[in-house]
Amino acid sequence: MARLPLSARRGRRNTTFLNLTTSIMFVYYYVWFMFALAYRRKCWQIERRIIIRELRGENLYRLIGESDDMCISQLCMDRRTFHILCEKENYIMF
Repeated sequence: MARLPLSARRGRRNTTFLNLTTSIMFVYYYVWFMFALAYRRKCWQIERRIIIRELRGENLYRLIGESDDMCISQLCMDRRTFHILCEKENYIMF
């Protein structure tokens, strides 16, 4: 059985090495891409929480800041009682 010349063997080894390095680089970039997507998703969630918190603050101010009638109709208590309740809740939480 005849053996392949050395140049043919090196070519096969080079293509195998090239395929292996290409695969490793592909996996490396894929992993970094996934990390980037996870980071971006986390940033979107944080931004969404900030927006929701601002909207809650605006709605709460609209309920208790405009008039006592609005506060009584929505919360069934006047503004002074609501502030006392909030202070007690903060005292219990901390």
